Amino acid sequence: MKENEVSKQSAVNNRQVILSIVYCLLSTLGFAQILSLDTILSRIEKNNSSILSYQNKILSANEMAKGVKSWMPPTLSLQFDSATIGISQMLPNPRKQNAKVDYLKSLATLESNDASYLKNQFFTSAKIAYYERYVSEKKSIVLKENLHLLKLMLEISELQIAYNKSNLQSVYRAQAKLYSQESMLKEEQGMIQEATSVLNYLMNENLENVFAIDSVMLLKKYTMQPPDTSKETLESKRSDIQKMNNSITSMQLNKKVIMAQSNPDFGVMVERNNTYTNRHPFMLELTMTIPILPWVSKMYKSESRAMDFQINAMEQEKAGMINMASQMAKMNLIKLHSAYQIVDNYTDKIIPAYAKNFEVNLLAYRQNTGDLLKVLMAWDDLQMAKMEYLDFLETTLKTEAELEKVLENK
Repeated sequence: MKENEVSKQSAVNNRQVILSIVYCLLSTLGFAQILSLDTILSRIEKNNSSILSYQNKILSANEMAKGVKSWMPPTLSLQFDSATIGISQMLPNPRKQNAKVDYLKSLATLESNDASYLKNQFFTSAKIAYYERYVSEKKSIVLKENLHLLKLMLEISELQIAYNKSNLQSVYRAQAKLYSQESMLKEEQGMIQEATSVLNYLMNENLENVFAIDSVMLLKKYTMQPPDTSKETLESKRSDIQKMNNSITSMQLNKKVIMAQSNPDFGVMVERNNTYTNRHPFMLELTMTIPILPWVSKMYKSESRAMDFQINAMEQEKAGMINMASQMAKMNLIKLHSAYQIVDNYTDKIIPAYAKNFEVNLLAYRQNTGDLLKVLMAWDDLQMAKMEYLDFLETTLKTEAELEKVLENK
């Protein structure tokens, strides 16, 4: 049993290794298809089965509305003792039918709102996965550069040890850093595969589908031209708030359906008596319901009042949703204001300063006037600054995605 588990785990590991090699080869040779974020979002909209399912739900609601204006089946009656045969038919009330049609058509609008809401959720998930893969790829580049430099420093140290110009402590520390960087590189490669699987899932593609992404990702700098976060704009753009508006409209239409019960229903019945003693063998009978009687109207009037309370509750809930969305948009803009400054500070000041410090120490070490320990410390500072920058960049990109989610911007 244990041998089977080990063999299965080994097969899984081999498969992951093969996929990683194939992905790297395709990316290196330029065979992998490059998908921009906009392309991925378009494919999600066109191919995601969960989003497409709402098309059938909308068609279903519309088909239900088409059947409302049908008639009830006629009723055939036979009286054997009097040899009487009759047929009756209830006549549809146009007011009731029209009210029911309008209500059922409003349900299709609610399904459309649900589809838009789900699409916005999937778009946000895709953006976050795309940004995670982008940052992981950038981190992988940094780690590969670090590995190259560490190997170079170790080669120089091995030569210097022979002349007693380097110490074993620094060499062992450099080797430990090398192993640590290799582990971090494997972790980032795993993050790339995970993000790729998420994107393939959202696009309804094979999870092992290989593709490349944009190598440059620019921040949108929303604080330079702040988007419209007014309550009126949020109410008109957000699908969940639109659904609340349409739910209120649907409830009002349903109230009309209930109140239409106050209209009478009409029926007609024709009978034929086959007895010889009857001078009038045919009889025409008209029927009409009287729904305005107190013991009848009490039911639909009570339902109507209950719907009024529900509509008031939905109006209050809608106001709360608008306030929350407005607050979230403003909070994200505040976060972005400071995040943009931090990212610019890293690119313009922090990383260049650490890079110069590392270059000076590395040059001194190559000229045998510096110490490997100082080089490692300078390298560690630079590497940490680069990784921190990428972490801040990822956070900033995700905050932009969250703002776009609140505003429902693609």
